[in-house]
Amino acid sequence: MLAQHTQWQDQMLGRYRLQRLLGRGGMGEVWLAEDTDLQRQVAVKLLSPVFRSQQTYFQAFNREARLVASLEHPHILSVHDFGEFKLADDVITYLIMPLISGGSLESLLRKQRQPLPRSIALRYLRQAAEAIDFAHSRRILHRDIKPANMLLQDHWLFISDFGIATLLTTQAFRSQTKAGSGTPLYMAPEQSLGKALPASDRYSLAVVAYELLTGHVPFEGDSPFAVALKHIQDVPPSPRQFNPGLSQDIEQILLHGLAKDPDQRPTSCVAFVDELERLHHPPHLVPRVENDPASTLIKPMDELHSARRSSPPQETSQAGEVSPRDRLRSQNPNSIGDKAAQEQLATTTGAHRPLSRRSLLLGGAAATIFLAGGGYALANAYQPEATPRRGPQRLIPGIPRLKFTGHADSVNNVCWNPQGRFLASGGLDTRIMVWDPTPLLQTPAKTTRSVTQPAAQWKLFAENYRHDLGWSPDGRFLVTVPRESSASVTYAFARTVATIDVFAPQARIALNSDRSGNYDTINEVSSPAWSPDGKSIATATDQNQIAFWNTPGPNKGQGIIKLFNNNATSTKDYYEISVIRWSLDGSLLLGLDNKFHLLAWDPQTGKQQVFPLPDRSDALKIWAQTRQTLNLRSLVTSPARPNQILADAFDVAAIFDLQQHKIVTILTIADPILKGLLQVSKLAWSSNSRYVAGCYLGSNQIYIWDLANSRSHKTSNGFKLPDLSFGKNNGHSSDIFDLSWSPDGRFLASASADHSVIIWQVDAE
Repeated sequence: MLAQHTQWQDQMLGRYRLQRLLGRGGMGEVWLAEDTDLQRQVAVKLLSPVFRSQQTYFQAFNREARLVASLEHPHILSVHDFGEFKLADDVITYLIMPLISGGSLESLLRKQRQPLPRSIALRYLRQAAEAIDFAHSRRILHRDIKPANMLLQDHWLFISDFGIATLLTTQAFRSQTKAGSGTPLYMAPEQSLGKALPASDRYSLAVVAYELLTGHVPFEGDSPFAVALKHIQDVPPSPRQFNPGLSQDIEQILLHGLAKDPDQRPTSCVAFVDELERLHHPPHLVPRVENDPASTLIKPMDELHSARRSSPPQETSQAGEVSPRDRLRSQNPNSIGDKAAQEQLATTTGAHRPLSRRSLLLGGAAATIFLAGGGYALANAYQPEATPRRGPQRLIPGIPRLKFTGHADSVNNVCWNPQGRFLASGGLDTRIMVWDPTPLLQTPAKTTRSVTQPAAQWKLFAENYRHDLGWSPDGRFLVTVPRESSASVTYAFARTVATIDVFAPQARIALNSDRSGNYDTINEVSSPAWSPDGKSIATATDQNQIAFWNTPGPNKGQGIIKLFNNNATSTKDYYEISVIRWSLDGSLLLGLDNKFHLLAWDPQTGKQQVFPLPDRSDALKIWAQTRQTLNLRSLVTSPARPNQILADAFDVAAIFDLQQHKIVTILTIADPILKGLLQVSKLAWSSNSRYVAGCYLGSNQIYIWDLANSRSHKTSNGFKLPDLSFGKNNGHSSDIFDLSWSPDGRFLASASADHSVIIWQVDAE
């Protein structure tokens, strides 16, 4: 056993200072510690002492620690560091992990003392299943899946202790009090007999599902051996015996997961949870694909709802008697800084109910979320009581924190949802992906972390072009337009707007197509823009018109509901609309055309105004010699100044004031090689409207202008030059096509032709 914890307090393990014991078990202890280099709190797992002579153990420990550190998944607790230190004749090995303050699923079950609400149980099972299957795809088994190894942060689940169970098989430990690899209450029959398989982890997850839905584990006994024997020999008791509210079909799925023969169990953890979700949400209640087979669900996304702010770590109580059943559970201390489970349950069970505006303002959020649930409109973004922390507070050159590499082709679109937690991306590989970077961004890292698996993805039947992806104002839906040049696709799905109810179970792409014949001249729509009040979606058409569509709901599928024609009097006067956006207050619909005009429509009357942007004819002459296609335009409304619009004018960016009807600032770059030869690719405005980020085609750099800096350098004609740039040496390897600033201003996301998305930290606070 380890020494008394008072002897370890304030001791240093390399750069980690031990501060407080959080828990103790048969495998060792978990401590709250300070990383003195990065000045952050972490959790340190001290494993039981090992004889110095046990080189086999040290080799196994290093191998397992490296394997776990390689598992980059949103629902797997990462390992920051690992090491060992000598203590007399022994050696103590340790792991450094993120500090998770929400307790474990086991602690939640203990306080609940009854089955979890089914929708909540399925949410946790979905997250666990995706993590386990991901590890299996890397040929890594867990061997000890159980609620004690499922840590909770707000409504997010992390599976911990990958690789730890493998070390239990060694005889190197000085203390041999352990029962063996795994925990008998959750252990598959073949694992008890010494043969662990991927199906063994699936069996353990089925036991967890049984417990979440019934409040009981299938088998209990007076000793680990007695429990293991029951798993090998006995038929599991009927789940409906403990929870009569379960249907016979759900019971059969649970028992299917508990099959004695590994080959008779579900083929994957996700397949097991899919079956449970299918019965919880009958087919007639699941959103259907209109005009199937236009879209295919690649991976269903769980109902991820905004969570409450995490509380500071609370020390876990060590007092009280434990039942024989609790003694059979793992002794591993996974409730790192456990919070009160009643609070966790209260926030969890309410996650599926619509949130009132009062709850939006009073309820916190995790990390970069600034509002929870539905009912939020973009027009409220600048109201002090409903906004996140405006930023950046202290601008720094971007630090690449995360790199998403799930796309197989150029990524054309990237956008944060209005609440700031989730990030959507789309590109030429026809995939729409949703990522959850928040858990990974909460823990600083010395190097850029690479993530390959999104939280969810969907396959379109056509490529995702520039400006063709966006969120609804409440952050619930994604909207896109499928565009394809082939005649067959154009004929079948012309004039189509597609939406995804992202957080619905089994979410699929729903198509809203106009086939009324009223607008036969329209072959294609682009640049979908959701109105700030959430009531309609506007798109540009290939005939330089503005088409309005109903949003998802009772009226969905009715096609174009209103059409504004361009006010040109002749064909030569037509303005080819490249991109459209709504003004912040919803009073105007704005657009850019190919002749460098800013267009504005009254959404009620269709009355159009045309404002000239800077004359860049000289730059265009230089550009024409490069024989490039002018097809990338950028138009952004200020998040805090309703009258100001940011628009590109080929190689410069102009800030236009709608109230004054004039350009107030022109932004350009300093590099004379780029100026006049390359066009603006994308512009983004920080949430406090102080900073503008921009990128250029042909460059992998990101430029930042500080609009409040009166000392910024300027060109001879008064154009404002960037205050800083970054990304040349540590960023994308090709052109950047899109930028999106997080709502709190701390992070900037970039999408590139190199098939990746990078999240940059741009705020030092």
